[in-house]
Amino acid sequence: MPVVEDDPQLVRALVINLQARQYGVDAAIDGATALRLAAVRRPDVVLLDRGRPLVRETTLVETADFSA
Repeated sequence: MPVVEDDPQLVRALVINLQARQYGVDAAIDGATALRLAAVRRPDVVLLDRGRPLVRETTLVETADFSA
């Protein structure tokens, strides 16, 4: 599951908590990185901070191919 967030402290807290609950987590600091992760990892869920720099959330959802 990509966690897309630019606040390092929040990313750390989310990653620690999700991993403690046995989720596989990848952190991305921007939408462009999230798109690269989604293309490789094919996530079931993306945890996305709204208003991301570089790629808007609607662009991320429209651009990513989440089909199996």
